[in-house]
Amino acid sequence: CISFIRCCISFIRCCISFIRCCISFIRCCISFIRCCISFIRCCTSFIRCCTSFIRCCISFIRCCISFIRCCISFIRCCISFIRCCTSFIRCCTSFIRCCISF
Repeated sequence: CISFIRCCISFIRCCISFIRCCISFIRCCISFIRCCISFIRCCTSFIRCCTSFIRCCISFIRCCISFIRCCISFIRCCISFIRCCTSFIRCCTSFIRCCISF
């Protein structure tokens, strides 16, 4: 009888230990799920950051292209102005010669 009681007590202790282990495992699972959710959020944030960075780079490249076009346009304008000045100087020279001849 005493042996049976000891066996029962041992079994109860074993059951309690097993229940504690289960609780610990459940807590571990919950912690892991939270960790996974946190990691997914981090990945999402990283993807958004990369997307934003890529958009920013594309915008910057477009801005550079626009600036280059503007510079080219300005150079063409300068060339056109120089030609205009040259033409005006020729016209003035011509007018002066005409006045001298007259």
